Amino acid sequence: MALTFADLVIVAVLVALGCVVTYVSMQRKLRRIVVELQQSSRQQLDALTQTLKAVEERIAELTRPKEPPQRLLRQKKRLLQSKRCQRKSLRKCWS
Repeated sequence: MALTFADLVIVAVLVALGCVVTYVSMQRKLRRIVVELQQSSRQQLDALTQTLKAVEERIAELTRPKEPPQRLLRQKKRLLQSKRCQRKSLRKCWS
């Protein structure tokens, strides 16, 4: 059984068609993989961004000077008033 030119053309066409089908299917798979990787990277980046914002807020909280308790403020005020009273006469201090 000898191969004719027509048989050779059919084989070449089938091989070329197989290559094209393989190329298209691999390209589709590659695109899907790239999209999945981009989504995964985007999700990881969003999570990292949220974590960094939380860390920044926490650092700002920790570096912010704390307000002294009201009791200490009243004691300080009384102390200052008593020092003023010591310098002035009692009449001026209470008026």
